[in-house]
Amino acid sequence: MKRLLFILIFLTTANFIFAQQEDNVITGANYADEVYYGFETGSVQTVSRSAWDIAFSTDQMEINILANNGNGIELYTYPNGDINDFGNVLDISAVDTWPKMYNSIDSVNEGAFLNNIDPGNSLDFGWGIYNSANHHIDGDSIFIIKLSSGTYKQLAIVVKDAVANQWTFKYADIDGTNVVTETFDADDYSTMNFIHYSIENGSFVSQEPNKNTWQLLFTRYYDYNIPYMVSGVLTKGNVAVQEVRQTGLNQATYNTFDENLFSKSISTIGSDWKSFNMGTYTYDIIDTVVYFVRELPDGVIWKLYFTGFGGSADGQYTFIQEKLTHLNVSDINKSFATVYPNPTSDYIILIYDIDGPCSVKIYNINGQLVYSEIINNSNQLNKQRINIENLPAGIFNVTVSNRNKVSSVKFIKK
Repeated sequence: MKRLLFILIFLTTANFIFAQQEDNVITGANYADEVYYGFETGSVQTVSRSAWDIAFSTDQMEINILANNGNGIELYTYPNGDINDFGNVLDISAVDTWPKMYNSIDSVNEGAFLNNIDPGNSLDFGWGIYNSANHHIDGDSIFIIKLSSGTYKQLAIVVKDAVANQWTFKYADIDGTNVVTETFDADDYSTMNFIHYSIENGSFVSQEPNKNTWQLLFTRYYDYNIPYMVSGVLTKGNVAVQEVRQTGLNQATYNTFDENLFSKSISTIGSDWKSFNMGTYTYDIIDTVVYFVRELPDGVIWKLYFTGFGGSADGQYTFIQEKLTHLNVSDINKSFATVYPNPTSDYIILIYDIDGPCSVKIYNINGQLVYSEIINNSNQLNKQRINIENLPAGIFNVTVSNRNKVSSVKFIKK
């Protein structure tokens, strides 16, 4: 026990000294491309930012859909009808007064199509309603999408079959002509987090490389907190980042991070490590900020800081990366969890490998905590029965964690 405590303290306080490496990522003039980047391998895939319009999660338990806001896509919920009126959209003359819908810059699981969730209805997922009888999410909305070409289309997500992991959606011209219906099996794209689709071209796009090969996405996105379009760095959904920004910080030598201060917000790195200089018309790089990046739950930690940005001339990012790892961190933090039966109606059996006191929490699909319990076990592999009879039908995420380990798994309540 004393040895383990020493290791954990050492991990969070020691300054590690490893070789620093400079790298460049180029997104092109006017940021025409986006680049998927892996710390171990460098630039994994460079793809045209304009190649796609919408993207669907491939995870069986996710209902997320993104809009390509970074390429000028505008998304609106049609307020004068529901999915039953598809093909009969009568008037979009007031579309510019309707609220625009954007992807979250905090969570990759909160795409633009989820913006109109009814918070009072736990079965409402924005674009559709969960059907507990067959585990479908049935579309209930019409969306108006303005493509980067300026063309407007009407669009509806018809259904997601959560059991088969199959999606169906359709779109048409505003006058109801040229209807296109697409049905696809998300399992066919399981090596990616999202499968992208071009409405302009009527085709699926393999925009993303294998999800195990990258951590960072250099891209252009809409930051609604400012609000305007920015060029910056987003992280993959299972990557956490800790930003340290302080006066007098030496980027080259600062290696102190806190295991408890990592954020899962995908825009922690974001765009504010630079600022535009109106005197020189170039970008100034903030030299007192560093980022520590870790792939969850137990990946090694990388340090990252930027040294240059070319702006719209060439879209070139210049940065230093440094691998910070010691004493086989993955062995200390490795964790496992699973549940059965799944789907279920009245209980789940949670199996996990965390010893001692741990927290078990269940969240609904909207991220709301619906169950919490502290459990104390001393076995290498533990089993816990949890009664969920009082939970409504839907998709839930159960997490089990202690100070050093965390794991999560999703289940369906019938």
